[in-house]
Amino acid sequence: TDQQNDERDMLARARAEMEQGRSRAPNEAANDDDAAGDAVRDRALQAEVDRRIREAERDAELDHLTAALRRRNPALVENVPAPPPTDAPAIASAPESTTPPIPAIPASARATVLMVMEPGRTGIRALNPTADPILCMPDVCWISRGPDRDARMVSRRKALGPLNTLGDRAGACNDSLGCVFRNIELTGASAVIQPVDLRILKHDRRASIEVRIDTTCRIERPALVCSERQSSDDYRISVNPEAIAQEAGGAMLMAAIGRRTATAQRSPY
Repeated sequence: TDQQNDERDMLARARAEMEQGRSRAPNEAANDDDAAGDAVRDRALQAEVDRRIREAERDAELDHLTAALRRRNPALVENVPAPPPTDAPAIASAPESTTPPIPAIPASARATVLMVMEPGRTGIRALNPTADPILCMPDVCWISRGPDRDARMVSRRKALGPLNTLGDRAGACNDSLGCVFRNIELTGASAVIQPVDLRILKHDRRASIEVRIDTTCRIERPALVCSERQSSDDYRISVNPEAIAQEAGGAMLMAAIGRRTATAQRSPY
Protein backbone atom coordinates (compact mmCIF):
# COMPACT_ATOMS: atom_id res chain seq x y z
CA THR A 1 0.00 0.00 0.00
CA ASP A 2 1.01 3.66 -0.26
CA GLN A 3 1.38 3.90 3.54
CA GLN A 4 3.69 0.91 3.64
CA ASN A 5 5.79 2.28 0.80
CA ASP A 6 6.02 5.73 2.40
CA GLU A 7 7.04 4.26 5.74
CA ARG A 8 9.59 1.98 4.10
CA ASP A 9 11.13 4.91 2.20
CA MET A 10 11.29 7.08 5.34
CA LEU A 11 12.89 4.28 7.29
CA ALA A 12 15.47 3.68 4.58
CA ARG A 13 16.37 7.39 4.48
CA ALA A 14 16.62 7.50 8.27
CA ARG A 15 18.99 4.54 8.35
CA ALA A 16 21.12 6.05 5.57
CA GLU A 17 21.38 9.36 7.44
CA MET A 18 22.23 7.50 10.64
CA GLU A 19 25.06 5.57 8.99
CA GLN A 20 26.37 8.74 7.35
CA GLY A 21 26.32 10.51 10.72
CA ARG A 22 28.24 7.65 12.31
CA SER A 23 30.96 7.84 9.65
CA ARG A 24 31.38 11.59 10.20
CA ALA A 25 31.44 11.54 13.98
CA PRO A 26 31.97 8.08 15.44
CA ASN A 27 32.53 9.46 18.93
CA GLU A 28 29.30 11.46 19.21
CA ALA A 29 27.26 8.60 20.67
CA ALA A 30 29.92 7.92 23.29
CA ASN A 31 30.01 11.60 24.14
CA ASP A 32 26.23 11.60 24.61
CA ASP A 33 26.51 8.59 26.92
CA ASP A 34 29.27 10.25 28.93
CA ALA A 35 27.24 13.45 29.17
CA ALA A 36 24.19 11.56 30.42
CA GLY A 37 26.29 9.74 33.02
CA ASP A 38 27.92 13.00 34.11
CA ALA A 39 24.51 14.62 34.55
CA VAL A 40 23.34 11.79 36.82
CA ARG A 41 26.51 11.96 38.90
CA ASP A 42 26.32 15.76 39.11
CA ARG A 43 22.77 15.59 40.45
CA ALA A 44 23.76 12.99 43.02
CA LEU A 45 26.77 15.01 44.13
CA GLN A 46 24.75 18.22 44.42
CA ALA A 47 22.09 16.47 46.50
CA GLU A 48 24.75 15.17 48.90
CA VAL A 49 26.40 18.59 49.19
CA ASP A 50 23.02 20.22 49.93
CA ARG A 51 22.31 17.61 52.62
CA ARG A 52 25.65 18.23 54.33
CA ILE A 53 25.13 21.98 54.28
CA ARG A 54 21.72 21.60 55.92
CA GLU A 55 23.19 19.32 58.62
CA ALA A 56 26.03 21.76 59.31
CA GLU A 57 23.55 24.63 59.66
CA ARG A 58 21.41 22.64 62.10
CA ASP A 59 24.47 21.65 64.19
CA ALA A 60 25.67 25.25 64.34
CA GLU A 61 22.24 26.46 65.46
CA LEU A 62 22.05 23.77 68.16
CA ASP A 63 25.53 24.67 69.47
CA HIS A 64 24.51 28.32 69.65
CA LEU A 65 21.34 27.56 71.64
CA THR A 66 23.16 25.21 74.00
CA ALA A 67 25.81 27.84 74.75
CA ALA A 68 23.13 30.43 75.44
CA LEU A 69 21.36 28.08 77.87
CA ARG A 70 24.59 27.39 79.77
CA ARG A 71 25.17 31.09 80.21
CA ARG A 72 21.63 31.74 81.49
CA ASN A 73 21.07 28.66 83.67
CA PRO A 74 23.80 26.02 83.98
CA ALA A 75 21.40 23.68 85.81
CA LEU A 76 19.44 23.11 82.62
CA VAL A 77 22.40 21.43 80.98
CA GLU A 78 24.12 19.83 83.97
CA ASN A 79 23.04 16.39 82.84
CA VAL A 80 24.68 16.72 79.48
CA PRO A 81 27.46 14.06 79.26
CA ALA A 82 30.87 15.57 79.86
CA PRO A 83 33.57 15.23 77.21
CA PRO A 84 36.04 12.36 77.74
CA PRO A 85 39.09 13.11 79.90
CA THR A 86 42.12 14.40 78.14
CA ASP A 87 44.19 11.33 79.09
CA ALA A 88 41.64 8.94 77.52
CA PRO A 89 42.97 7.12 74.49
CA ALA A 90 42.04 8.85 71.31
CA ILE A 91 39.73 7.05 68.93
CA ALA A 92 41.15 7.03 65.45
CA SER A 93 38.76 8.14 62.76
CA ALA A 94 39.12 7.90 59.04
CA PRO A 95 39.75 11.23 57.35
CA GLU A 96 36.72 12.66 55.63
CA SER A 97 36.74 12.51 51.88
CA THR A 98 36.64 15.86 50.16
CA THR A 99 34.29 14.39 47.54
CA PRO A 100 30.73 13.54 48.67
CA PRO A 101 29.89 9.89 47.98
CA ILE A 102 27.65 9.09 45.04
CA PRO A 103 24.58 7.08 46.15
CA ALA A 104 25.01 3.54 44.89
CA ILE A 105 22.27 1.50 43.23
CA PRO A 106 21.90 -1.79 45.13
CA ALA A 107 23.21 -4.71 43.12
CA SER A 108 19.90 -6.51 43.68
CA ALA A 109 18.09 -3.76 41.74
CA ARG A 110 20.24 -4.22 38.62
CA ALA A 111 19.27 -6.72 35.98
CA THR A 112 19.84 -7.81 32.40
CA VAL A 113 16.65 -8.25 30.39
CA LEU A 114 16.51 -10.73 27.52
CA MET A 115 13.59 -10.12 25.18
CA VAL A 116 12.15 -11.62 22.03
CA MET A 117 9.28 -9.86 20.23
CA GLU A 118 6.77 -11.14 17.75
CA PRO A 119 6.91 -8.95 14.62
CA GLY A 120 4.16 -6.42 14.04
CA ARG A 121 1.50 -7.11 11.43
CA THR A 122 0.79 -3.64 10.09
CA GLY A 123 2.62 -1.05 8.01
CA ILE A 124 6.19 -1.86 7.01
CA ARG A 125 6.30 -4.82 9.42
CA ALA A 126 3.79 -6.64 7.25
CA LEU A 127 6.40 -6.60 4.49
CA ASN A 128 9.50 -7.08 6.63
CA PRO A 129 8.90 -9.14 9.83
CA THR A 130 11.52 -7.62 12.11
CA ALA A 131 11.60 -4.99 14.87
CA ASP A 132 13.55 -2.08 16.35
CA PRO A 133 12.88 -2.77 20.06
CA ILE A 134 13.59 -0.60 23.06
CA LEU A 135 12.51 -1.22 26.67
CA CYS A 136 10.51 1.48 28.45
CA MET A 137 9.39 2.22 31.99
CA PRO A 138 6.96 4.97 33.06
CA ASP A 139 9.60 7.74 32.91
CA VAL A 140 12.64 6.34 31.11
CA CYS A 141 13.56 3.97 28.31
CA TRP A 142 16.58 1.73 27.81
CA ILE A 143 18.35 1.43 24.45
CA SER A 144 20.59 -1.58 23.97
CA ARG A 145 24.29 -1.22 23.25
CA GLY A 146 24.83 -4.93 22.78
CA PRO A 147 25.25 -7.94 25.10
CA ASP A 148 28.63 -6.78 26.43
CA ARG A 149 27.83 -3.13 27.25
CA ASP A 150 25.40 -1.45 29.63
CA ALA A 151 22.16 -0.32 28.01
CA ARG A 152 21.74 3.44 27.63
CA MET A 153 19.07 5.12 29.74
CA VAL A 154 17.24 8.10 28.21
CA SER A 155 14.02 9.87 29.06
CA ARG A 156 10.91 8.29 27.59
CA ARG A 157 10.12 11.48 25.71
CA LYS A 158 13.55 11.55 24.08
CA ALA A 159 13.57 7.84 23.25
CA LEU A 160 10.20 8.03 21.48
CA GLY A 161 10.78 11.47 19.99
CA PRO A 162 11.71 12.33 16.40
CA LEU A 163 15.45 12.79 16.98
CA ASN A 164 15.94 9.24 18.20
CA THR A 165 13.30 7.84 15.82
CA LEU A 166 15.22 9.21 12.85
CA GLY A 167 18.64 8.73 14.47
CA ASP A 168 20.12 5.88 16.48
CA ARG A 169 16.68 4.27 17.03
CA ALA A 170 17.05 0.92 18.88
CA GLY A 171 20.87 1.03 18.93
CA ALA A 172 22.36 -2.47 18.85
CA CYS A 173 18.87 -3.97 18.43
CA ASN A 174 17.95 -2.32 15.15
CA ASP A 175 16.41 -4.86 12.75
CA SER A 176 16.12 -7.55 15.40
CA LEU A 177 13.34 -9.47 17.11
CA GLY A 178 15.66 -10.44 19.98
CA CYS A 179 17.47 -8.01 22.24
CA VAL A 180 19.72 -7.89 25.32
CA PHE A 181 19.41 -4.92 27.70
CA ARG A 182 22.41 -5.03 30.05
CA ASN A 183 22.57 -3.63 33.56
CA ILE A 184 19.25 -1.78 33.68
CA GLU A 185 18.04 -0.22 36.91
CA LEU A 186 14.81 -1.50 38.43
CA THR A 187 12.92 0.67 40.91
CA GLY A 188 12.64 -2.13 43.46
CA ALA A 189 11.84 -5.81 43.73
CA SER A 190 9.61 -5.42 40.68
CA ALA A 191 9.04 -2.90 37.91
CA VAL A 192 6.53 -2.15 35.15
CA ILE A 193 8.06 -2.43 31.68
CA GLN A 194 6.73 -1.83 28.17
CA PRO A 195 8.57 -2.95 25.03
CA VAL A 196 8.23 -0.55 22.11
CA ASP A 197 8.96 -1.36 18.48
CA LEU A 198 10.13 1.95 17.02
CA ARG A 199 8.40 2.86 13.79
CA ILE A 200 8.42 6.07 11.76
CA LEU A 201 4.82 7.24 11.66
CA LYS A 202 3.44 5.47 14.75
CA HIS A 203 5.39 3.42 17.30
CA ASP A 204 4.18 -0.08 18.15
CA ARG A 205 3.73 0.07 21.93
CA ARG A 206 3.27 -3.39 23.38
CA ALA A 207 1.27 -4.15 26.54
CA SER A 208 2.93 -3.24 29.84
CA ILE A 209 3.58 -5.96 32.42
CA GLU A 210 5.05 -6.04 35.91
CA VAL A 211 8.28 -8.02 36.06
CA ARG A 212 10.69 -9.13 38.77
CA ILE A 213 14.24 -10.39 38.82
CA ASP A 214 14.32 -14.15 38.35
CA THR A 215 16.42 -15.43 41.25
CA THR A 216 16.41 -18.95 39.78
CA CYS A 217 18.72 -17.92 36.91
CA ARG A 218 21.97 -19.86 36.94
CA ILE A 219 24.72 -20.99 34.62
CA GLU A 220 24.75 -24.65 33.67
CA ARG A 221 27.52 -24.59 31.12
CA PRO A 222 27.33 -24.05 28.30
CA ALA A 223 23.88 -22.50 28.88
CA LEU A 224 22.14 -19.83 30.93
CA VAL A 225 19.09 -21.39 32.60
CA CYS A 226 16.14 -19.56 34.18
CA SER A 227 12.98 -21.17 35.55
CA GLU A 228 10.63 -18.17 35.39
CA ARG A 229 9.45 -16.94 32.00
CA GLN A 230 7.51 -13.70 31.96
CA SER A 231 5.60 -12.85 28.82
CA SER A 232 2.74 -11.08 27.13
CA ASP A 233 0.83 -12.07 24.01
CA ASP A 234 3.47 -10.77 21.61
CA TYR A 235 6.77 -10.81 23.48
CA ARG A 236 8.71 -12.93 25.98
CA ILE A 237 11.32 -11.76 28.47
CA SER A 238 13.70 -13.10 31.08
CA VAL A 239 14.93 -10.78 33.86
CA ASN A 240 18.35 -12.00 34.99
CA PRO A 241 20.36 -10.80 38.01
CA GLU A 242 23.14 -8.59 36.66
CA ALA A 243 25.77 -10.63 38.50
CA ILE A 244 24.64 -13.76 36.61
CA ALA A 245 24.68 -11.86 33.30
CA GLN A 246 28.23 -10.66 33.96
CA GLU A 247 29.36 -14.19 34.66
CA ALA A 248 27.58 -15.52 31.56
CA GLY A 249 29.10 -13.02 29.12
CA GLY A 250 27.78 -11.69 25.83
CA ALA A 251 28.01 -14.91 23.81
CA MET A 252 25.99 -16.92 26.31
CA LEU A 253 23.37 -14.16 26.60
CA MET A 254 22.94 -14.11 22.82
CA ALA A 255 22.63 -17.88 22.77
CA ALA A 256 19.98 -17.64 25.49
CA ILE A 257 17.65 -15.47 23.47
CA GLY A 258 18.22 -17.39 20.21
CA ARG A 259 18.31 -14.12 18.31
CA ARG A 260 16.07 -14.00 15.24
CA THR A 261 16.43 -11.14 12.76
CA ALA A 262 14.21 -12.20 9.90
CA THR A 263 11.73 -14.73 11.28
CA ALA A 264 9.13 -14.97 14.00
CA GLN A 265 10.36 -18.27 15.37
CA ARG A 266 10.10 -18.67 19.09
CA SER A 267 13.13 -18.22 21.32
CA PRO A 268 14.54 -21.28 23.13
CA TYR A 269 15.12 -19.46 26.43
